[in-house]
Amino acid sequence: MKILKRFEVIVFENGSIEFHEMTDSQEIKNDDSILNLNECSSRIAQILSVIAIANRIQQGQLPILADDSISNAISETSKLFKVSIQSVMDKLTRQIELPMSEFRAFVRDFTNGERSEEFKNILISHADSKNKKGKDLRAIEAIWKNPEQEMLFSGQFIHQQ
Repeated sequence: MKILKRFEVIVFENGSIEFHEMTDSQEIKNDDSILNLNECSSRIAQILSVIAIANRIQQGQLPILADDSISNAISETSKLFKVSIQSVMDKLTRQIELPMSEFRAFVRDFTNGERSEEFKNILISHADSKNKKGKDLRAIEAIWKNPEQEMLFSGQFIHQQ
């Protein structure tokens, strides 16, 4: 599902409530509670998207088999980033030098609350070495600290579609 509008709800101690539509993209960009994947390398952005979507599927009301949630996450990531499934899979495997079976095992562990330092270090070692390395590293650290953190890419929030 695509988010059409985003609102901020403020509840005061006297019980009154205010709603504010968040229309200014700068508001979203400067919100530290939202991880903006537009600022990351495409490799790290797509890998973190797969991890986050698979995690949200597994944490949902009706979790499915972990491998199915990873497959669904790969498909959703390809749609979100407007690239082929093969392009996403290339970033998950060849570009970080992992067989798909190992990537799936790391993501299964991640969705079960076991955030492997080995997996994190693999991603860190493959962060963009040029312009976006700092942003890649911050994004990796952020998802390891808070896997439920909201993520934004191209004006859309990343979640289970």
